Amino acid sequence: MKIRTAEHIFDEPWELVVRAQFRKYPNKLNQAVEGIDVVDRTVDQAGVLRSHRLLTTRWGLPGWATKIIGSDGLGYGSEHSEVNPQAKSMEMKTRNVLNIFLCFKLFHSSLFCDRDIGGSGHMFFQSS
Repeated sequence: MKIRTAEHIFDEPWELVVRAQFRKYPNKLNQAVEGIDVVDRTVDQAGVLRSHRLLTTRWGLPGWATKIIGSDGLGYGSEHSEVNPQAKSMEMKTRNVLNIFLCFKLFHSSLFCDRDIGGSGHMFFQSS
């Protein structure tokens, strides 16, 4: 079930938008992501960068909630991304590996692409 979809146009160069996406954590405005570890990163013969990263998150839960679910709010996410500089596209897919809410499966997908939208903007599509 899709909970949310979003679409946004960035007026910045595609390369800057992609770099910003990779550097978005750690972030003072979203302190739930405590760490990111690179598991694998390769560039294939076509020049496509493929990355696999693990995210460590901690969500502030009230004491009564931690007693009910038996967790302190620690969770992990697995993120796979592909950056194709020739096509000017980047796709990121994230899913929870171990989460405080084991009954929910989280899947998050983002696509950044350079599209002719009547200007110099770059499209961003996102769904969760």
